[in-house]
Amino acid sequence: MQRAKRIFLIYSLIILGFNLNAQDYGGVGYIDMPSAYMLGDTDIKITHSRDFFHEGTALTYQITPFLMGTFRYSGFHTSWIWDRNIEVKARLLKESVYLPEVAIGIRDIGGTALFGGEYLVASKTFDKLSLSLGMGWGRLSGDGQFTNPLTFISDQFSSRTGSVGLGGRVRGSDFFSGESAGLFGGLSYQLNSLPIELQVEYSSDNFSGDQSTNIEYATQINYGIKWNRDDNTAFTLSRQHGDWGLTADFVTNTRHTPRAYKTNLSNLSSLLPGSISNNLFELLNYDAYRRGLNIIDGEIDEDAIILVISASRINYVEDLVTETMDLLSIHLPENINHARIILLDEGFQLYEIDVDLHEYRLERSISDSSLSGLDVYSSPFWGTRGISDFNLDWSLKFKQQLFDPDNPLRPWLTFGPNITFRLPREWVLLGRYEWSIYDEFDDNRRDASSVLPHVRTELMRYLTEGKTGLDYLYINKRGNLDSTWRYDISFGYLEWMYAGLNIDLLNYNPFSDFAYGISFAKLRQRAFDRGLGFNELDATTFFVSGYWDSPFYDMDIAIHAGQYLAGDKGATIDIRRSFESGWEVGAFATFTDVPFEDFGEGSFDKGLYFTVPWSNYINQNISRRGRNKIRFIQRDGGQYLDGFLGQFWFSMQHADPSYLQ
Repeated sequence: MQRAKRIFLIYSLIILGFNLNAQDYGGVGYIDMPSAYMLGDTDIKITHSRDFFHEGTALTYQITPFLMGTFRYSGFHTSWIWDRNIEVKARLLKESVYLPEVAIGIRDIGGTALFGGEYLVASKTFDKLSLSLGMGWGRLSGDGQFTNPLTFISDQFSSRTGSVGLGGRVRGSDFFSGESAGLFGGLSYQLNSLPIELQVEYSSDNFSGDQSTNIEYATQINYGIKWNRDDNTAFTLSRQHGDWGLTADFVTNTRHTPRAYKTNLSNLSSLLPGSISNNLFELLNYDAYRRGLNIIDGEIDEDAIILVISASRINYVEDLVTETMDLLSIHLPENINHARIILLDEGFQLYEIDVDLHEYRLERSISDSSLSGLDVYSSPFWGTRGISDFNLDWSLKFKQQLFDPDNPLRPWLTFGPNITFRLPREWVLLGRYEWSIYDEFDDNRRDASSVLPHVRTELMRYLTEGKTGLDYLYINKRGNLDSTWRYDISFGYLEWMYAGLNIDLLNYNPFSDFAYGISFAKLRQRAFDRGLGFNELDATTFFVSGYWDSPFYDMDIAIHAGQYLAGDKGATIDIRRSFESGWEVGAFATFTDVPFEDFGEGSFDKGLYFTVPWSNYINQNISRRGRNKIRFIQRDGGQYLDGFLGQFWFSMQHADPSYLQ
């Protein structure tokens, strides 16, 4: 069962995609050893490997064209100690006709140092043959073949502590240190007529971090055969350290924009009931629904039409506008030459777009991709125009606790009703109750050992005592104070651990790269059974936030400074790459006035997250996106209300109007 869960983890994280060389430790390389090569920019890849000593899963992301990061989760068969660590690799020199690719890398940059090692590697490709030669430090120093050359520069490079400690801290003084260093190398050859690649390497991994597991290796020569099954997947069977290993690699590109959702309109008239053709708005509604659009409201005044519209199965604002304009140009009489389209996102007005339909019709007759003739501006009012008076639906919800120190995957399947109820004065009631159908939380051995108020470390009590219960139930209102200041107010059972009041104020202009805001929450911890009761723990949080939609590699950056749930004070930095495709990949870290020793394992709060637009990979357009967060360890320092801090701004980035210009 455990092995099946780990294999399932591969498929639950990302959808399959493009293939590249990889190694057991993730990243790009041979079997155990890295090469200097990178993934393609914005590629995300998952690797699952198993050999006689280890089993591990690695998630690799090409952060920029020259910087790659890998999150690794590995266990030892002899003791099933699970370790989480991060590797960073940076390109120093790009391969050319005469020069090799050169990269520098650090493994376990801020973890326990169990896999701690650094390397400098050069790679060169000659047609179908690829060669690499590198120098390693720490765990990658092998048997210490020669003196560390950096000791000739400074004696500080001669000592290496190798301390595991609490983890979470950058081991700067250990990088490229130690009395000795070692060499490693590898080569691969792509066969001409078969999708097969042959690999061989000389490994300098001395297993220095694995001594407690009594691992002994028979040889430093590893070899393998890699099968590129298709453009989506690859598998490698290897003979390494005297035993057998198997690795599976999957990659996809997060920037790739999928095809726009299109509907064949050639025989539309034959599909329409006779009564619908007598009313223009009914006709538009019928066709709009088939195209993944919802027409909320509209009116015609002489030669102009105003249309309030949202997406039911479309993720991307450009597709939304294109579909709407095509719809209008097909069905509106020729005398209507002007349209105002009011776009809604999650029921709230974002933008208004003025369209010269006459110009659009002319340009569409020449080109298939024109989006000119648009005047886009911020909507002067946010309301709940797109929310129905009452909606009740039932849904299955798959959740998972990823990379727990004792278990890589704890699945949780729930079923329950979701309600949306429109109230007077633009208030909306939102709620969900859920019954647990399947979970694996009863065997968890971790308890709340924090010296701080237990604002989050009672997690397992919620997962066991409250596996069935009220997920959330609160009222919400959004609106504008003026042309740039916007507010979001929520009151009730806000998330599965906390209830209370949350207020967000945001100064936001969709045509500016900068925004700033203020957040305040007055909260009480909910009872462990997730009923209507409460615990005695109260919390107050407040933050001042700054946001930057940077021009560098599609990066969105947020910084929040203030007070957290446990009363600690500090700042959180949140960096993500967001794409028109709907993908989001990011990382966050929080530093507060809590000493590392009081924080406990991990030293400070940090994690990764990614959002998958399922409509890119399913043969229909749906607006639902899968969100996954990987927190290295759940502690009490640096915690805030889930789903609120910063989300007011980030949620609007996928509807950036610059995509229309």
